[in-house]
Amino acid sequence: MSWQLSCVVLVLAMIVGAVLLSGCRVGYPFRGPGYDPQRGVIGLEPRRSVIVAFTRGQVAPGRGGTFRGDLKAILDRMNKHDGLIGYTLRKQLLGRRVWTISVWTDEDALYRFVRSPEHRQAMQNGGILQGSFVTKVVELPASEIPPSWELAERLLNEEDKPEESVKGPT
Repeated sequence: MSWQLSCVVLVLAMIVGAVLLSGCRVGYPFRGPGYDPQRGVIGLEPRRSVIVAFTRGQVAPGRGGTFRGDLKAILDRMNKHDGLIGYTLRKQLLGRRVWTISVWTDEDALYRFVRSPEHRQAMQNGGILQGSFVTKVVELPASEIPPSWELAERLLNEEDKPEESVKGPT
């Protein structure tokens, strides 16, 4: 095989690989102070409802460093938020789409997190492309934690309303 044909085959393989990988996602396993992988949610009756926040957004072009810095600040303090059960996040391998799932003991705990300095700063910094952010908050039984990514995608796609934000008691 000539070197030119080898180059063409390599470029085509890279293009096909990029297309196939664009749907791939990487993420963290579900973890948090109120969750044990073997026992599930800790300290709550399995039938008790918990609050689950699902989010989806797209990292703004050229803002990946800002997004990563904000994410690190949030994750560094995440386990210290009162009422947090657990969380996970994932990102497109080749792309800018990101998703999160966070689970809370009650709505007040979620809203305290949303109003936390780290979260407010991240939202103000513009790491997420304006108009791409979608949030869905639901109640689930503690026995269904952690929720699946399939459920997250289904719920986020039901009401695909950009900039739908979590509003809580003031």
